[in-house]
Amino acid sequence: MLDNAPSHDGGDRKEVCIGNRLAVFPPEPVVLRSQRALLAFNTASLPAGAQVTGATLTLTWRTGTGGPHSISLFRQTASWDEGDSNTGTDGVGIVVGGHNCSWPGDAEFDRANYATTNSVLGGGARASALATFDVTPLPLVFSASANMVADVQGWYSGAVANNGWSLRLTNETVAPSVGIAIATSEATAVATRPTLDITYKKALGQGCSGGTECGSGICVDGVCCNGGCGGPCQACNVAGNVGTCTSIPANQDPAAECAGGLTCSGGGACRSVCTADSQCEGAFYCTSSVSGSCAADKGLSAACAGDTVDGTGNHQCGSGACTDGVCCNGGCGGTCQACNVAGSVGTCTNIPANTDPSAECTGGLTCSAGACRANCTADAQCEGAFYCTNTVGGSCAADKASAAACAADP
Repeated sequence: MLDNAPSHDGGDRKEVCIGNRLAVFPPEPVVLRSQRALLAFNTASLPAGAQVTGATLTLTWRTGTGGPHSISLFRQTASWDEGDSNTGTDGVGIVVGGHNCSWPGDAEFDRANYATTNSVLGGGARASALATFDVTPLPLVFSASANMVADVQGWYSGAVANNGWSLRLTNETVAPSVGIAIATSEATAVATRPTLDITYKKALGQGCSGGTECGSGICVDGVCCNGGCGGPCQACNVAGNVGTCTSIPANQDPAAECAGGLTCSGGGACRSVCTADSQCEGAFYCTSSVSGSCAADKGLSAACAGDTVDGTGNHQCGSGACTDGVCCNGGCGGTCQACNVAGSVGTCTNIPANTDPSAECTGGLTCSAGACRANCTADAQCEGAFYCTNTVGGSCAADKASAAACAADP
């Protein structure tokens, strides 16, 4: 922007000038006028809570006159945007060669009195420079100064309005026709456009693989943490408190820190006893409702029985079924089935024919192929104290006592 022609700044041009020139804008006399540039960057892509540690501004030299050149960077304190005109009216009028920077409601820019050099050329700016760079015909790199970092952090957090920066000659009283032209965001070659490289540390709770990524310098449980969190039953990734070292909730032990299958108490320590299965690791059960210990779940065919925690004994078995005194692959509740059949212990199997160990069948009859017989054809098909009354469709009758009448039967 020219201090005596605020409506002519080349807001959409491929380059902008920074320097001094002799300008004639009647009725003012021929006097030394300054040219400054404005630029701003969107910091919204930074992750939540980022802690900015570095900011490097890179500009590309297009051409220059006079010299040597020293350019200074200032924080812009007045709002602005790229308007739609190059007339003397702010943001209104025809397009003459491109857009202009408009200054909505900004009285700091002296449009009315062109004969007076405006001390706030380009709107309000911070009084002192953030950084200064001696220019050569190379990319102009403003390395991160503490003030530049503070600006970027403030823009990102919202603590400081993001009005960008202004660029000017460090000494604007030097002879005229001294200055440089730099590529803008409209430059044809993308690689020459202004860039702002930002380095940052992650906030608490952000994912990490090492402490160097974190503002706290500590990465625990895969997140940036507020402390080392090295105590038992503590973690930094507990839901609702990610990023803060917190006691692991009761009845959990995600890092398997507790011995004997026990879990955390919820107070930052491992339990010493259990009173319920929920206080043990997933593959363990509690042996007693009073000062019990956690025991590993039993496999199929292992002996099991009811206890004070579970009267069925089912909780002792990994399968969840304690049947016929052994851990079984199922509930095995069908008639003439059992889980303790010799040769198949632990597997629900049909009870062998001509037996009925649980007396499930009525009328003295026995089992056959997983069901009770409906009749008999031989004594072997009856319980031990019964006999079969007929070889064809007989029934089982209780053995007769001594002196009772008896006779041959079919």
